[in-house]
Amino acid sequence: MASSDDAVTVNAAQALISYSSVVGDQPFLVSPKSDAACSGTVNPEAWPFAPEPILRQLSQTIRHPDIEYDQQTILVLDTGFNRQHVPPYWTDFAQDLIKRIPRQGSATRRADGVNLAFAGGAISPDQNYDLGWHGLSVAEIALGSRNFHDFRSLTDLLPSVGMANAMHNGRIQASSLINAYDYASRHDIAVINMSFLLGQSPSGFLEVLSRHGNNVLLVVAAGNDGEDLDKVGQWPASMGGESSPAAIGSVITVGSHDPDGSISSFSRRGDRTIDLLAPGCGIVTVDGPTQGDNPETLAVRSVSGTSFAAPSVSFVAAMLHGLGLPFGDIKGRLILSADVSNALDSNVYSRGRLNPEDALAFPFIVYRFDNDGSPSRVTAEPLDVFPNLAIQVTLCGEPYLLHELSKIARRVEDDGTAMLHVWERPLAGTTLSRGEYCQQQPGDTMANTQIRDATTGQVRDVQLDNLRDFILSMR
Repeated sequence: MASSDDAVTVNAAQALISYSSVVGDQPFLVSPKSDAACSGTVNPEAWPFAPEPILRQLSQTIRHPDIEYDQQTILVLDTGFNRQHVPPYWTDFAQDLIKRIPRQGSATRRADGVNLAFAGGAISPDQNYDLGWHGLSVAEIALGSRNFHDFRSLTDLLPSVGMANAMHNGRIQASSLINAYDYASRHDIAVINMSFLLGQSPSGFLEVLSRHGNNVLLVVAAGNDGEDLDKVGQWPASMGGESSPAAIGSVITVGSHDPDGSISSFSRRGDRTIDLLAPGCGIVTVDGPTQGDNPETLAVRSVSGTSFAAPSVSFVAAMLHGLGLPFGDIKGRLILSADVSNALDSNVYSRGRLNPEDALAFPFIVYRFDNDGSPSRVTAEPLDVFPNLAIQVTLCGEPYLLHELSKIARRVEDDGTAMLHVWERPLAGTTLSRGEYCQQQPGDTMANTQIRDATTGQVRDVQLDNLRDFILSMR
């Protein structure tokens, strides 16, 4: 496919594969799989996430003496936004959250959004184009989903979104991504969320990535055809997984999981390129009117696709940056805090699913364990505060110094076999490498490992045989 910085276009039916299915050259506005295809039962109050645990952890992290919080904006690079065509209740909710962001080429004039497809273009979606409402659906999830509506008036800590139109005349402009990096960098926007994929990198993008990759994070949907992204290689999703030294942690590729935690049947997979999964099946959000709806309002529907998984990761990534975590550490923290599953070993680089609560606890040790059959969680002081630096542990038959590790997770198979996930702390100047996945051995132990509860001050012994997760702090 020919490419240039200014003129590359991609058929929107192919580019927005995170939302549309394609018959011939014609897209149609349906989710790739109906809600009936989602495995497990949806609890509306906790899907994609329950707000209370996330807000409690955000509050604890903000109270840490080394933390200063700065509210962030997520740039949703998608199909644009038309404030005139949203229902009144949503307008009231969104008026302070869909930020009026700087116009292209202006530091002072602001608008409801920007068109990054071509200079002078409209932010409004093409009303004759079926996928024109896609960006607004994504934006609501990037705001934390509908479950956070009632909490927005109580806190200004959660991210806002800025809307960017990547389309012109119903076609994705690949150059809009290059423009988005430049725009985000100029206006201190930390996270770009995008839902389109290309056959190859547009000319000039690697230069932009090397220039801005350490101060802008790109979160991208993996795609919905169920294929192995490691083999398909579509861009920029294929830049997920282990980061290159030239652009540490700059691309985070997100697949979808169902309510039961399994990878969604439609989600792309790949243990080298898919960083982590997030809820993407049966997500309730605003959507465009269909036949029989009032054409001047939006509907609220249950939708499915990796487009609706990625913005949850953007939401958490923006909060991590707001809490002061360096850009080079944000992708690593999302990977290390993921809720791992043995079944995801061949499907996902992290082998896990987004865990916002544990991601936000980065100044602490997170210790999850089974307490007489009940799951328990403790946040504890870092090792340099509570002296464990010289503790040696044995995992998978190999000795480690505890402070040289980033994460230990233990999951038990149906046949009783215990498998360990062991991630080593990267050396200075290097990137996080995929952790070891191995069977627990009879001599494995975390004996003499103790932590001090950051809330109660209680000292606890860490036992490997009832451990679920031991995630070390990032400070």
